[in-house]
This record gives sequence, structure tokens and C-alpha cells, in this order.
Amino acid sequence: DWQVENPEALVRGYPVDKYYEMVQKGEPNFPERRMVTGAKNKCLVHKDPGCGAPSLWIDFGGMQYGNLRLELETAKKGSVIEIGYGESPHITYVDRYVTRAGAQTFSPFHYRAGRYVLLTFSKIAAPIRMDSVKFRRCDYPVRRNPGIFRSSCEVLNKIADVSVNTLHLNMHSHFEDCPWREQKLYLGDLYFEALACYYSWGEYDYVRKNLLQLTARRREDGWIRSAGPGVSRGSLLPGRRAGIVDFPFHFIMELRDYHLFSGDKETLRALYPLAARLVDNYMKMGVSRGGLIDIGRADSFNNWCVINWNDVVKKGECAAMNFLFARALAAANDMANWLGRPADSSRFKMILVSLGQAIDAAFWDSSRKLYRDSRFENKPINHFSTETNTLALLSGLPDRKKTSYILRAMATGALAMETPTAYFNAFVAEALFRSRKPAAALGLIEKYWGKMIERGADAFWEMFLPETPPGSHPPKGDSLCHGWASGPACLLPARVLGIRPLEPGFRRFTVDPQLTTMTSAYCFVPTPRGYIKASYESGKYIVIYPKGTLPVVCRTAKLPDGTKMVIQKA
Repeated sequence: DWQVENPEALVRGYPVDKYYEMVQKGEPNFPERRMVTGAKNKCLVHKDPGCGAPSLWIDFGGMQYGNLRLELETAKKGSVIEIGYGESPHITYVDRYVTRAGAQTFSPFHYRAGRYVLLTFSKIAAPIRMDSVKFRRCDYPVRRNPGIFRSSCEVLNKIADVSVNTLHLNMHSHFEDCPWREQKLYLGDLYFEALACYYSWGEYDYVRKNLLQLTARRREDGWIRSAGPGVSRGSLLPGRRAGIVDFPFHFIMELRDYHLFSGDKETLRALYPLAARLVDNYMKMGVSRGGLIDIGRADSFNNWCVINWNDVVKKGECAAMNFLFARALAAANDMANWLGRPADSSRFKMILVSLGQAIDAAFWDSSRKLYRDSRFENKPINHFSTETNTLALLSGLPDRKKTSYILRAMATGALAMETPTAYFNAFVAEALFRSRKPAAALGLIEKYWGKMIERGADAFWEMFLPETPPGSHPPKGDSLCHGWASGPACLLPARVLGIRPLEPGFRRFTVDPQLTTMTSAYCFVPTPRGYIKASYESGKYIVIYPKGTLPVVCRTAKLPDGTKMVIQKA
């Protein structure tokens, strides 16, 4: 009896083993026909003889996180108010308040989250005048950015705004996967959360705190636990590896990106040995013996491989894991060079070369012209997924011909362009931008994130399938405000306007716009030395940069015909 299943709003009876089908069908949003009180601010709650317990349903119109506050007055003590919360019409009862006589205020000690609040008056000793129900929002006090991404495309503008709002709703004492459920910091989620944070506000100290928090939870054998605080998803039993085995790769990339954006060499110097130790640990997972990482069955929460929540094969010599290792090795090599460690750099390069050769031999299918997902017990598993081939593109290992085959498969539908999670779709969009396919990348962003907005999202969801019926949202098991869904907040300024750091602290940065058919766009990109402003309008693409930074125009940058590029110091 701890939750309310609103019969008008919910779809019932999905079997647990058909979770994908449940997500595909979706569940309806709050019904249009509902009772609405005429009172704007106050109402009197009482109980008529023969009636059940009355309830008040409050819709705040958007996701809330912070302190709930009830203000009320009643003549007698002893009335009981049950308080439930929900991101959707699924309501979970959390609090119970017993009134005293007179005017009073109730606010739970801990923060609460949700769009909806349900007050059920299970006992009424005397009529209760409800004066107000409020949330006092609580989140990290970010810096103000004078110009987060704007363009001539209103859909993209809305996506940028909701992405930034989603991220901010998941920023408290650390980045969170979601305010509704675990409220935990995950290594994998942090990848796009950190990048979105850099582009939205330049909050480098906040990201640094998150990295330090995760590394403080490292094990004696060098593995960094996949989440914290609290027990990591995937219990780390003796003899097991890293809980979520693919997430520590992201720590290596996140540390590289942190230094690239912030220029904070002290933190890099302190944490680099942990990244190098992770490379050694992954080498022991089969690379030293057979040339490829082998994760065994990796089919339990004791040794779980996420990659994405889709039908990608995740066991044995998993191609996606090995492409992630290639990305991590490239990141480790960058850090070794910045710290002046040539021996480490040479070693990482040698591993990467041999890994690339082993990947091609094991996974490239010359007839399908795609990378297969896995090889298990020396037998190829001929399943070809978007996830594996996206990570191949991001690794930089495929040659030009293999890259063209993968992109053609995406364009023709042989590989699906979108996947179920906002987390991995950001990787797909990133891969398309890197491959100079901006129209396809923006099409994916508009379709996937835009369809959530069409369904009423004011924060982006953990998981979504665009084929779900209009007016529906994911079921209760998925959060409707998930930090890993904020990828467009970094992808739009970084790729559409093309501003990305090349050297730590933006000492040099690339100017590489991919404007497609837009008629205008602008953004302010925070750096440790001030804002870089990039704007495009009326046939001019202008970059204004602060002292201590140096723009480098990418050779492959392509502006709309007749556009003049102007680069000037602030």
C-alpha cells in the first residue's frame, strides 16, 4: 500500500520479462479530464458522511527537487495527511503528517522530488484549511552563462534549454543519475554530465569534486567503483572485477577531458596514476594473453556490462568493450604527454596499435561490412549493433573505407540511427558529427530529444522509444529526469558552432562549425580565461576570443556559401 496506481493514468499488467515491450508501449500522461478546484491558492478540506478519504492532487507543471512545504490551519489536533510524490501519475507515499491545532507549517527534513504531489487526508479531526503547498528548489549554484546555445531552429533551442535544466536538476552535492531514484554518481553517466557542465557554466571545480569522490572509493586492486556514494550497482565480490565493467573506461576519458577543459595540472598529476592502473587492470582481462579484452559471460549484477540497454551482445571478447579500451588508451596517451611521461605514452601507443589489429581480425565482417558484436569461446557472434559500430567510429580505428560502410548502414537503416537511451544516443550523435554528418546528427537530436518534448517533458528521460504512442511516457521504473540525458547541452555548442579545446585550459581551441541549413546560431563557451563567443548570422561567422587563448581554424570546416569568417580578440 505504499503507492497509488491511478486507474485512469496507468497501463497495468506488463510481465517483468517484457520490459522492452513495456517501454515501447509507454504509459499515458495525466488524463485531460480531471477535477480542478476553483480555489487558486487556498482550499478547505473536510469529510462528508459516507465519503472516502479526500485527496488533493497538485501538478507543479514541471520536475521539482528540494524542500516541500505545507502551510495549513485547523481547529483540532490529530488529523493525518499522507503525502505522496511522483515524476508521473505514479505516486509513491513517502511522508505522514499529524496536525496540531492552529496555524502550522510542515516541511520534511530530507529533500523530495517529483512533478506531482498527492495529499490524502486519511483522518480529519476538523476541517483543514490548506493555505499553500510549495517546493523550495535546491540545486548547485552554478555560474550564469550569458548565452547558452541559440539558433534559428526553435526545436534545437528548446532541446538545449531542457538539456541544461535536466543537468541542473541532477546537480547537488554531486552529479546524480536522477533525483527520483538512487541520487547516485555513476562513472558512465559522468561522461556527458561533465561535458555538458563545462559548456553550460564552466564549473570545473564541481567536476573535480566528483572525480575525487569516485576515486576515494577505489579498491585496493586499483578498480574504481562504478558509483557512489552507497553500494555500487553490481556488488564487488571477491574475485569479481569492477561491478559495471565498462564504466571505469569513462573515468580515464573524463580525467583527460577535465584537464583539457580546465587546465588543472595538479589534479591531473594526482589522479593520473589511477588511470594508468586501470589500463593495467584491463590488460589483465585478456589483452595480455589473447590481444583482446574478454569479459566472460558478464551477465549478472556481480559483473555487469552496460554499454547500452539494447540487444547488443555483451559477453566474451566484446567488441564494444574493446573499442572503449581504444578510446581510453588514446586518453591515457594524451595525459602521459601532458605530464611528460614518454615511456608511458610509447606503451599506450603500442597497446593501441596491437589492439586495433586484433579488433579488425576478430570483429570486422567483410561480407556485412560492419563490426560484429562479439566472439565467445572462439566462435564469432554475428550480431551487428548500432552500439558496437558507433563506438568503432568514436575510437578512430576504422579506416576511411570501413567508416564509410558504417555510415552508409546508418543512413540506409541497416543499423538503427537511434537507440533506447538518451545516454547512448548522445554517443551516436557525437560519432555522426565527428564523421562530418551534421544533418544526420541534428536529425537524431531533433527526433529523439524533440519527441520527448512533444510528450510534455520539461526534463529529459532515462529511456525513451520514439515509436511509443503520443501522449505517453516511460513506465515507473525509468526516471523522467536523468542526468545522462543532457548530452545536447555540450554537443550543440561543441559541434554546431564548433568550439572545442585543443590544448589544456583552451590555450588553443578549434574553430570547426557544422551549421548545416541554419540561418543563425550563437553561444558563449566558458573557459578558464573568459568566454569565447561564436555567432553566425547574415552571412558572417564570428568568433571573439579572450586573452590567453588561440583559435585554430579546422581545415575541414565548411561554412554555408557566401559566409565570411571573422575571428577577433576580445
